[in-house]
Amino acid sequence: MQAKLTGNDRLSFGKFKGWRLATIPPSYLLFMLKKGTAYGKLKEYIIENEYKFRQQVERNRINSELLRNAGKQKASEFHLRNDVYLNTDEIKSLRRNSLNPNRR
Repeated sequence: MQAKLTGNDRLSFGKFKGWRLATIPPSYLLFMLKKGTAYGKLKEYIIENEYKFRQQVERNRINSELLRNAGKQKASEFHLRNDVYLNTDEIKSLRRNSLNPNRR
């Protein structure tokens, strides 16, 4: 019996050929499933993780809407880091601290 695919396995065809499955946009994997271009172990991998992929797609959609509707601040002043929005001042602070690790 062959082992199941994991996020570390690579896609062997298509737009994201050679990419690790964990780095491929979930919307693309769901698209492949819907269009019927995913076969065998890849199809099983997508079906097993379909709920997680759909959640990620929905979260990305909501994040895009939040950026569009950010009020008076421009969307360019916001950056996404681990699903948390940081404003420009917070990003500058993170950059300063990463450049000087002894600084608190």
